[in-house]
Amino acid sequence: MSFVADLPTYILQKYIRIGSIWISPDQIEIALHRYVKLLFCQNDSAQFPLTPRGSSTFFRLNNRFFAAFCHHQLKGYSPENVMFYPRGTFGKEAFGGGIFRFVIKRSNNIDEEFIDVGVIEFRPEEYGVKNFSSEFFPVVLQDCWPRGSLGHLIVFGYPFDKLNIDFLDIGDETEINAINVKCATASAKHTHRLSARWAHQALLYRKEQFSMNGMSGGAVFHIGEDSDGFFVGLAGLIQRGGDNSDRFSFIDTEFLHRFATT
Repeated sequence: MSFVADLPTYILQKYIRIGSIWISPDQIEIALHRYVKLLFCQNDSAQFPLTPRGSSTFFRLNNRFFAAFCHHQLKGYSPENVMFYPRGTFGKEAFGGGIFRFVIKRSNNIDEEFIDVGVIEFRPEEYGVKNFSSEFFPVVLQDCWPRGSLGHLIVFGYPFDKLNIDFLDIGDETEINAINVKCATASAKHTHRLSARWAHQALLYRKEQFSMNGMSGGAVFHIGEDSDGFFVGLAGLIQRGGDNSDRFSFIDTEFLHRFATT
């Protein structure tokens, strides 16, 4: 069952805005999942050259294009190894590159959660991917959580237990034939701000069971309302969650904005 069923009737009866586009509420999930991608890292294997490493959130801010994720997802790999597939092209040509940014650890931030966040900035015109700029969520700063929020959070990500890789035997070699993934979606509610700056905890309401392993780097959106009506804004980036708990932590959009544009 979709998280849309959790929304109050008064929201479901109205159109809702994402950026500057108005859509029917029953299209929210379809519209939003395109902005969350499975993050891969290149490895040294000739047969299986890409290793899944969780989720990533693509967003556009002031006509600049970013992918955000968590540094702990790259354990054992360098940022240059990060790769993604454009929407609808799993098993075909992946893309990487871009400008990598990570927080420099200092004595005044060593205990902060935001040092786990990394971003890649892309220049879409350099990739030759059709409609590449449409893969990035259009961030409107006045729509970002918690401004105008009605308290409804929506999370998207790629848990590893929903990932299936189909292998193809070619003679004495084995290659990846297809990558079948399911983007997990669930409602959530903010519970409290953590002691670390820009860090928060939320409670997840799963309609179907899935592992939080792989959800790091996924997106947290929120439903808000302004004088024009209802809208979807970016709330933050999933940082950590436990398989035996419905609670997870996220870094809010204020930090993503400061970090990406500094």
